[in-house]
Amino acid sequence: MARNNTDKENLFIHKITQLNALEKTLGISFKDKKWVSQVLTHTSALRTPHATLFERTEFLGDRVLGLVISTHLYQKHKSSHEGFLSKRLASFVCTQTLAAIAQDIALHKVLVLGESEGGDAQESYDNITVLADTLEALIGAIYMDLGLDVARQVILDLWAPYLSGMRQSPLHDAKSALQEKAQEKSTTLPVYKLLSQTGPCHAPCFEVQVDALNMQATGSGPSKKQAEQEAARLLLSQLKDH
Repeated sequence: MARNNTDKENLFIHKITQLNALEKTLGISFKDKKWVSQVLTHTSALRTPHATLFERTEFLGDRVLGLVISTHLYQKHKSSHEGFLSKRLASFVCTQTLAAIAQDIALHKVLVLGESEGGDAQESYDNITVLADTLEALIGAIYMDLGLDVARQVILDLWAPYLSGMRQSPLHDAKSALQEKAQEKSTTLPVYKLLSQTGPCHAPCFEVQVDALNMQATGSGPSKKQAEQEAARLLLSQLKDH
């Protein structure tokens, strides 16, 4: 059964209360909480002209997030090529990373869902796509309500564990991590060398050696790419022990 207008108003009041807690978590104070609450109302829950507000602000938030993270990577990795920067950006703004951050700040508590999307907080907590979309909508709302400087600071604070390497993004592979480490300590990039390829065509085994930071490691795998990843992972493990 669809919610009536009174139910919706009561829900907005409840969500604004939850929004106060989110503000404390983020260290900000919204100017227009009612509008932000409307932004954080999923399209499925509101069949009015405002129904596109969530999606429109999500679209904006995605671009703001991309700008902030791209600028950070550009400034931090001054000698990196475009391909490396693009790969790192993808790992930071992927659905899995956004959903994990959204869970960290309990963003599901301020989201209003329609019955078609589950209608409760736990449903959104378990749906990584909904969580990721909601975080982008939140970023868009912060940008529109408080400006780019505040949005930038919130993003850098939330992404700090990933940007510092303390927490790995789902798409942050071992080769990228090793290249980043090498660029921090040296101007020489890791060098991969194929040592051998054995086994039948349907089940080959590749052995690859990587040289970086005056250290070496050898990895193996069913493809050259996987062997390179294993070699990079082993070398990273050696670096942690030194």
